[in-house]
Amino acid sequence: MAALTLSIGAASSAYAATVKPADAEESECSGELLLTVTINGLYSPFCEHIATLKEGGLAAQSEAFQRWRIPVPNMEPIHHEGRDYFPLTAVPGLSFYIDHEKQQLILEAPPKVFFATKLTEQRGFIASTPPPTPGAFFNYDFSAEHAEGSRTNHSGLLELGTFNRFGVGTATMLWRDTEEVNNVVRLDTTWTRDNPEEMTRLRLGDTIGRAGTWGRAVRLGGIQWGSSFDTQPGFITIPLPSASGEAALPSTVDVFVNNARRLSREIPAGPFEIENVPVVTGQGDVQLVVTDLLGRQQIITQPYYASSNLLRAGLSDYSYEAGFVRNNYGIDSDDYGRLATSATHRYGVTDYFTREFRAELLSDQQTAGISAAYLWPTLGTANASLAFSHGPEGDGELFSLGFQRIAQRMSFTAQSRYNSQDFAQIGLTPGPSNPKLTHTASIGYSTPGYGAISLSYLNQSYWGQHDNEIFSANYSINLGRDYFFTIQALESRSENTNRSLGLSITRAFGSNTSANLRHSHQTAGDSTALQIQRNLPVGPGVGYSLFSEEGFNRRHEARGYWQTDVGTYSAEASETSSASTYRLGARGGVAMMGGGVFASRTINDSFAVVKTGDYPDITIYAENHPVASTNSSGLAMVPRLRAYDRNSISIDAAELPLDAEIDSLRLDAIPYLRSGVFIEFPVKPSHGASIIITLDDGNPIPSGAIVKVVGMDEEFPVALRGETFLSGLDENNELIVSWKDQECRINLNIPPDAGPLPNLGTFVCKGVKA
Repeated sequence: MAALTLSIGAASSAYAATVKPADAEESECSGELLLTVTINGLYSPFCEHIATLKEGGLAAQSEAFQRWRIPVPNMEPIHHEGRDYFPLTAVPGLSFYIDHEKQQLILEAPPKVFFATKLTEQRGFIASTPPPTPGAFFNYDFSAEHAEGSRTNHSGLLELGTFNRFGVGTATMLWRDTEEVNNVVRLDTTWTRDNPEEMTRLRLGDTIGRAGTWGRAVRLGGIQWGSSFDTQPGFITIPLPSASGEAALPSTVDVFVNNARRLSREIPAGPFEIENVPVVTGQGDVQLVVTDLLGRQQIITQPYYASSNLLRAGLSDYSYEAGFVRNNYGIDSDDYGRLATSATHRYGVTDYFTREFRAELLSDQQTAGISAAYLWPTLGTANASLAFSHGPEGDGELFSLGFQRIAQRMSFTAQSRYNSQDFAQIGLTPGPSNPKLTHTASIGYSTPGYGAISLSYLNQSYWGQHDNEIFSANYSINLGRDYFFTIQALESRSENTNRSLGLSITRAFGSNTSANLRHSHQTAGDSTALQIQRNLPVGPGVGYSLFSEEGFNRRHEARGYWQTDVGTYSAEASETSSASTYRLGARGGVAMMGGGVFASRTINDSFAVVKTGDYPDITIYAENHPVASTNSSGLAMVPRLRAYDRNSISIDAAELPLDAEIDSLRLDAIPYLRSGVFIEFPVKPSHGASIIITLDDGNPIPSGAIVKVVGMDEEFPVALRGETFLSGLDENNELIVSWKDQECRINLNIPPDAGPLPNLGTFVCKGVKA
């Protein structure tokens, strides 16, 4: 290395000595050096041409500035020897000198001198979701109930779904067989078509209109079209904070949100900014721990406030509906009323301000209004709404105002809303039963180790009814590792005043089992209850619940649950002071796709049908967890997949036969909403075999000879002693053996009973010489 440094120095001196005096007189440069460079103590891998200026100082070419990650000075360059140079003194804060002994340029620069680095934390946009394979599914939920002294009642909730590249259609029905009624009621019939690339959703049939800030969600029979951000799970809709800092050397940045590490990134020297830091909503702190190459750390803390009530700047969220208002849902199958249309459109004006417009139109009624949400950084969000209506009863108006703050220690919210007596909207008929004023307020305070307390208040007055007023208070605390204590107080005032006070203590036994003891004092009397329950696991297993209450409310219950891969079954018995009741239940689903029929638990999510050739009993893994095994046809159903997201599906090569050939052990499934996706692993019998090839003289063909199977592109090299292994063979094969511009042909037949990977013996390559 020393010799290399000396040669560079000699070359640079000789180069400087050959500069023509005429050029020197015409240029601001007096000479040129070829130097190695260090920046803030770190070596640059490039040697740079550095010009010395007549008036003192140094200059470098624009390419050198780019390599140093320093912006090129905004000025006219200095021309010298056909090259353009820029003085180093034009960079504020940059200090420099030459170590002549090492022939090295030493640069010292503060972080602000370097180019800024911007990192964006957002999951990748799935540009294309493969269309679903046509299929169908069926869900059922049956129950039977028998009470002493009465007949046994039966009921069932049924759902039929079908899907293809045009979307997914579902139809739900309710069957009831009781003493009062014996009928089947249609609930919903809907066709849904999603466009993940545009993040929109179209619904035809029964749907629920979007309420917006001040509207009401109403069931309609018609059409709905709007934005649907859930078709891109990684898409960020709300404004997220950015975190920024500076690093003098290449460093590692660890980002902590409320003391929990969320991500780690490598950054070069200079200013940096991390956009869209993944935070929880509400107020909190983002802490950056910057560790440079020398192990030195700096800690940067920045407060933030994130709210789900806001849209990020430039983003629109909308829904447009037109249809007939559904009446007597769950009672009548086809009771549709007035034709109604509505439109709701939200828009993020800035990261701090979101506006909303909503309009409703019926034949004799029109309503329109605006809403706004504003963020006070680190404080909270304020919201306001103003709407007007015109209808048969006259004109009406609505006004609301509120504020919300969510924080780790203390949170509070307050909201007030006024409706005039004649204000009309979809789902609300003007009249004395209309609410007039509604005030809500709540506050919560949490302290580490001392529990959390919350207070809430509701006051609702009507135009022609008694007012309602509710006060409640709650205090809860963890007592040790497994105990949880809660005290609750409630007072409600209307025509009568009712008060209640409750105490409860819960003990956890592991992750699924718990016991709860509670005592309540109410205006009507006291009661004490004990409950022990075990929740169902995620996979197959059992659960139960035992409940006993004595006092004003006397009730005893026992419930048992059994969950398998193909359904969930329950048995219950309850006793009250008036009757004993027994119930049995069964719920599950059936999927049909890819040539197979699969029993499953209730299918509420997307799923996949996986094929592994014709190989049975192959374990299928979803996100590295075993979820299914292939049947005799090599098919298996994988339930509970995330729609529009990459779900990792894999198999274990060790479970495949020795003669199986596979190109990939892991594939991604990206299903549509409540649809199936067909995943076929490229696995097939390899029909491999070993042979020995000899020459006419009986000696093995030299290693390095090449064997090809006619009809295949793959080449198989010959190893020592003429041995070679071939794969992808058929029952009858023709081989071409090549060696030094010579070749021969061999006919290879595999007996049906040869077994996996047989050794088929010796074959002579005629006409080829070593």
